[in-house]
Amino acid sequence: MTIGQVTTGTANAPVSTGPLTARVAVLGATGYAGGEFARLALAHPGITLDALVARALAGQELEAMLPGIDPRALAGGGPARVDFDGLLERIEGGTVDTLVIALPHGAWTALLAERPALARAAEGLRLLDLWSDHRDGSAGYVYGLPEAYRDTLLMRLVEGMSGAEIAERSGLTPASVRVNLHRGMKLLREHLGAS
Repeated sequence: MTIGQVTTGTANAPVSTGPLTARVAVLGATGYAGGEFARLALAHPGITLDALVARALAGQELEAMLPGIDPRALAGGGPARVDFDGLLERIEGGTVDTLVIALPHGAWTALLAERPALARAAEGLRLLDLWSDHRDGSAGYVYGLPEAYRDTLLMRLVEGMSGAEIAERSGLTPASVRVNLHRGMKLLREHLGAS
């Protein structure tokens, strides 16, 4: 699945269009959810797994952290294994644009309180919710958009696909795509308090 399209170029250089790649760091990579996400991400063409972050990573080989990983996925050495200070350096250096949070309940909120510099750096990043700190809707987080609406909205708004392209990829009828887009946008507006 392509995450989106990016167009690059300057006035003197040709414009190229290609798939947009998310540069991801996984927090809580030694846990079940973080480890499974990392395994899937290593094989995904739209994701560059930049770093695995966990307190217990020091000195561990990647194969020990992610048992059963396909060695071909580790060509080039695989992702960096860093602590929270290393993560901050990677964010500030621009090598990470997405954080996948797979920490126990309350740990992300506590971490941000302990490390204000990390909290500031994370403000401009995409956060993928594998934790449960904000599922109550606090702090403006949206939780609970039905999967059919969410998937259809992602294909339309993130990937820029037309209704016909969404129907072809998803197997839905064009009418179902229109219904999902309409209902999904309505729910999203309600969650965000927009009119």
